[in-house]
Amino acid sequence: MFIGVVNLPTALTLFGVLLGLAAVGFAQGGQVSWAVICLMYSGLCDLFDGVLARRMALSDEERAFGVQIDTVADMASFGVVPAVVLLLLGSHAYPALAVYVLCAAIRLAWFNANTASTDAPITHYTGLPVTYAALVLPLVLMVSTDATQITRPWLVQAALWALAIAFVAKWPVPKPRGAAYLFFVLLAVGLTVYWCVR
Repeated sequence: MFIGVVNLPTALTLFGVLLGLAAVGFAQGGQVSWAVICLMYSGLCDLFDGVLARRMALSDEERAFGVQIDTVADMASFGVVPAVVLLLLGSHAYPALAVYVLCAAIRLAWFNANTASTDAPITHYTGLPVTYAALVLPLVLMVSTDATQITRPWLVQAALWALAIAFVAKWPVPKPRGAAYLFFVLLAVGLTVYWCVR
């Protein structure tokens, strides 16, 4: 009766989108800690939906849909949501935010056009995957909350420019594997403890 494919990997992808939406809601209410936590766990959903998909016997239709829904979700959760959250938290880095969102869109479109359609195993990405913003920005915000009011905007702007450039740069970035997944989980847990205690 409806379009689309729903399976466990897709459900995890969509749950990540809902966490991104929750981050916006928390930011609107001034609850920085919960906004940051939701953004981080949205990133973990994106990190593990592919792992889950590779372990399942999926049809060609499910695999094709999974690639597309993952890209759409990434644009929402790691392209638009971080920019909206920062705006709601009072950031005035409009040029940096605009370039950040545009570079995220370019990076994701390039990935779909040049990488997602191949069946060859991927060992390296070209440019930084946008999902990394879900861990980089919480780290930057953690540092900036302890910085002076003069320094804080520059830290956030510098991170946005750096991420934007990294998204579209022709740099090989190793695809996470093995221990890297554990590292990202532990980093997210550590940051969660920090933001909860703070």
